Amino acid sequence: MCLIQHHRHASHGSHAGAVIPHLQRLWRTFTARFVVLFSLVLASTPAASGFERPLAFDVRTWGAREGVPQSTVTGLARGRDGMVWFTTFGGLGRFDGQRAEPVEIPPDLIIELSSLTGVTEEPGPSGRIWISSVEHGLWTWDGKEFARPEQPDLLGTATPYHMNWNEGRLFVASNKGGFVRQPDGRWDVLHDGTVFDIDGMPDGGAWACLKGDLLVRLAPDGQEV
Repeated sequence: MCLIQHHRHASHGSHAGAVIPHLQRLWRTFTARFVVLFSLVLASTPAASGFERPLAFDVRTWGAREGVPQSTVTGLARGRDGMVWFTTFGGLGRFDGQRAEPVEIPPDLIIELSSLTGVTEEPGPSGRIWISSVEHGLWTWDGKEFARPEQPDLLGTATPYHMNWNEGRLFVASNKGGFVRQPDGRWDVLHDGTVFDIDGMPDGGAWACLKGDLLVRLAPDGQEV
C-alpha cells in the first residue's frame, strides 16, 4: 500500500507476517466504515439530484521513491498543523500534501520501531505523536526523539492494533487486551483478551471488537454492558 490522493471532477467520458491477519481484519472494518462514509458523500453530490455525468478521479501515489519508508502503510493520523503522520512496516513518516518524509530511526531502536501498526497525535499542549509497534507496545515522538512511555508490562510486549483519544484518555486495542490511559498517566485494563478495534467513550468505557467478531460495550471497570 502507498499513500494515495484523489481529486474528483466531472467527466465527460517476519514479525510483520504474524500481525498481517489481524491487520486484514482491521482493514475490513475500515473498508466498511469507508463505504458508509463514501455513500453519504455521494448522497450530497449533484449526482444524487439528477446530475448523470459519471465521476472520474485523478490519482497520485507516493511510494518509496517519494519518501515513504516502506510500501505497506498501516496507520494514518492528521496532526493539528495539517501534517499527515503515517506508519509502515519500515518506520514512521509524515506527509505535507506534496511530499512524504521518513522520520529517522536511531540505530539502537531499529528492531523496536521498524514494524509499526498505528499512529495518533496526543491532544493538548504536548502534541506528542504516539505510535504502536509489532510486539513492542507503544512509543512516542516529540519532534526530536523517540521515547518509550510508561505502560503495563503486558502492553509493552503486545501488538497494538488501534488507538484513539477521548476526553484526554488514550484507548488501545491489542492482541493482549484493551487498555485505557487515564489523563493522569495511570493505565487501566478494559479487557484481558484480544481486542481488534476500540472506540473510547467520554465516561471511560468503550465499544470494542473482540475475538469472534463480537461487538461489545465495555464499562469503565471492564464489565460488559
